[in-house]
Amino acid sequence: MPFPEGTEGHLCGDCLSGKFRFLLHRSYGIYEGALKEAIHRFKYGRDLLLVEPLGDFLLEACEDLRSRGIDLLIPVPRHPRRLRERGFNQSLLLARHLSKRLGLPCEAEVLVKVKDTPSQTSLSPAERQRAVRGAFEVL
Repeated sequence: MPFPEGTEGHLCGDCLSGKFRFLLHRSYGIYEGALKEAIHRFKYGRDLLLVEPLGDFLLEACEDLRSRGIDLLIPVPRHPRRLRERGFNQSLLLARHLSKRLGLPCEAEVLVKVKDTPSQTSLSPAERQRAVRGAFEVL
């Protein structure tokens, strides 16, 4: 569930090493237990009733976006084939929820996934990086 009380969050080893060049990223909590189960039910079980509670959890981690100068939310797009299979883009649904709550615009037509990558669930971190290289384009 959420990070332990009194912590400023959690940085993984890759983030601590400076391996990635993110300007800003947010996570609600550690991907295990009830949080992991809820995310799986949402993504793979198509439990769309979880958009609001998961979005509200994410909102807790993102409340300071406006004060940090963030003025636009861009959800991670799905490849068209994967979108047809799943029937929805979970990132878009969560971004729209955050958009309403934070009063920030959500623009889903800025980024497109041009490469149909394999499922990330069984890949190592290095394999994940290779799989998504060149997978997205800015329109």
